[in-house]
Amino acid sequence: MKYLLAVAALLSLTFPARAQKVDFEVGAPGVVAVGEAFRIEFTVNAKPDGFTPPAFGGFDVLAGPTTSEGTSVSIVNGHVSKTVSFTYTYVLQAQNEGLATISAASVQVEGKTYSTRPLTIEAKRCRGRAALPPEAWIRKRMPKLGAASWLRTISCCG
Repeated sequence: MKYLLAVAALLSLTFPARAQKVDFEVGAPGVVAVGEAFRIEFTVNAKPDGFTPPAFGGFDVLAGPTTSEGTSVSIVNGHVSKTVSFTYTYVLQAQNEGLATISAASVQVEGKTYSTRPLTIEAKRCRGRAALPPEAWIRKRMPKLGAASWLRTISCCG
């Protein structure tokens, strides 16, 4: 019986999962310090066929995109579920003080195109590094994707 359950579980992992709602989201701090690097992450909960990055007007792209993939498989009472996530990460730096809008990014999944919302980020001038306490790191939960991201918030600019 155990052998039969193991075979059934392995077979269910090799066949495509039932259609699920595709979520494509962007995560970044709302306020950053001019001249300080920060991350912006684009995450989709399905295997993408292609990714079109946004225009990063007002920001220098220091690194990226770097891609990461996560897969989670759980078997509970014989029910097998599989969750995937693909993340594209960029490291940016604000060029000037003020508001800047990052346009929508898009991703293609099984022939359909999904887009993020445009994102407005405020860049402020801060007076020195001492103003950035270690507590500036917070954990932001992305409930639709079930993934957690560490995003930097700038608390020195008030």
